[in-house]
Amino acid sequence: MTHSDDQAKEDLRQFAEKSPLDWVQDEDNPRAVAGQFEIGETSATLRLEVPLFFPTQLPNVYVEPWDAFGFIPHVQTDGLVCYQETEGMVVDRRSPVSILQGASDRALSVLRNGSQGNNEDVFAEEFESYWQRLEGTSTALSLVEANDQPRLIYRAERKDTTYLADREGQISKFWNGSSVKGGLTIQKALYVPLKKSARVVPPRPDGPLWSDERIREVVWQNVAPVFEDKVRELCEELSGQTTTVVLGVPKETEGRSLVGIRYKGVETEHPLLPESSSWKRIPLVLSRMDHGYIAPRSGAETELSSRSILLVGGGAVGGHLSLELGRAGAGEITLVDPEKLRPENTYRHALGRSHWSDNKAKALKDRLESKLPYLECEAYPCKIQTALHGGEPDLRDYDLIVCATGDMTLEMGLNEHVAGMEATPPLLHAWLEPYGIGGHVLVSGNEETGCLECLFTSSSGGERLNNRAAFAQKGQDFGRRLAGCGSLHTPYGSADALRTAELATRLATDVLTGRESGNPLRSWKGNPEEFLAEGYQLSNRFSLTSEQLEKQKYAYVAGGCPVCG
Repeated sequence: MTHSDDQAKEDLRQFAEKSPLDWVQDEDNPRAVAGQFEIGETSATLRLEVPLFFPTQLPNVYVEPWDAFGFIPHVQTDGLVCYQETEGMVVDRRSPVSILQGASDRALSVLRNGSQGNNEDVFAEEFESYWQRLEGTSTALSLVEANDQPRLIYRAERKDTTYLADREGQISKFWNGSSVKGGLTIQKALYVPLKKSARVVPPRPDGPLWSDERIREVVWQNVAPVFEDKVRELCEELSGQTTTVVLGVPKETEGRSLVGIRYKGVETEHPLLPESSSWKRIPLVLSRMDHGYIAPRSGAETELSSRSILLVGGGAVGGHLSLELGRAGAGEITLVDPEKLRPENTYRHALGRSHWSDNKAKALKDRLESKLPYLECEAYPCKIQTALHGGEPDLRDYDLIVCATGDMTLEMGLNEHVAGMEATPPLLHAWLEPYGIGGHVLVSGNEETGCLECLFTSSSGGERLNNRAAFAQKGQDFGRRLAGCGSLHTPYGSADALRTAELATRLATDVLTGRESGNPLRSWKGNPEEFLAEGYQLSNRFSLTSEQLEKQKYAYVAGGCPVCG
């Protein structure tokens, strides 16, 4: 994987022969060449360096001096030219000379566009990055939503952490509902969004932060006219020796960059008002932690932040499902499970051995809140029947109930209980079959007909019911015992539980966002080899293709169902 000095010299020699520039080998670095070039009437040096892991790593290109063409986008103070976005890019590693030529050409194009002012929009896209390079910066954890409304916000300090938030309670919400009162020093601050047409060039990274006068120019020349009076009123409301202003700088594509200014030594009037001044201005680098920024950035749906879910069952499927529902963006998850995690369940459970003998509901609550901000969890370490008998939780308080107990008798009872109540949320069931032959999810309550009870029929009129969705032929027993009755379990692995949890999470998000308004049954099929090798038989339903299963997702509804029929 490494690229030797001799290989680098040879690649650079071949590249130099084909390049229009006059390249010279660096005497001190066998992996670098330098060439003179001109743009307009300005001359500069382009330096090309071959990294150790070339050609799987792109070459570095520098311009000397770094500001030969002024302060332009994509050029750092060490002269490094950011000429290529590497996300999703694949280069032909077997054509190293072509890679070098492409790097040189694109770097020159960046410099040419910058010198001609053709790419100043990049400043808006990377405003935060340039702000971080200023000298004397301070940092703050920002929970401020970067919208179009100017408003008062809050600056709060706790020990060594500075927060900026829209509301005092937002900090508690960020920490999963934990109380932070008593430990915060709070001061009002100001959020000023610049109009979407604003084109602001950040301060030079080798210079000081803007002066008071320049900051006022940036703000008042770029505040939307409809908000000018509002911003003045907010400035007049704030006073004191120290204050903070957060600017929302619009990006060329969408959203805003957030940067802050901490004023010290302020006169009576706010520093954004005319004739005011301060003796010190500190650039604040904001670590963006607002939900509207980090949730969609990592694939969560912001719409789910106001949704609450009751999850019954914290086993292999339920454990993975709790994490995936949280990662999907759910705002509240209540977990119900009476059991403790046993060592023999370790390899298929989301919790590890550090939680052996811990109640699953409580342990999953701790795990979720340690992993995900803004998510509030509650745990009931008991059976769902016990919880409901005691009056908590109230099923009507939730937007969705999810069952992943693996106990179909229990879940059918809960299904009937929910169906008999008024104003209850939809109910989702998730279960899987032995040896990884498949898994299923079903929703009821979105519309009148279709529920878990529809799937179960009795072939003999006896006590045993058969699941019509099953991929296993009816009448077979799959439980294994490793050490007597207490070790009875159904054989499947973590990958099977994960696949079922994924299917359930996608259906849950579809239901909560309104993309699914019916009561579908969805299934996935696995490899039946191990199942068949154990002498078991498949049902006719297993022969259906995935497309056929999806097409028939509403066909399970039983007209004479005693619950929904």
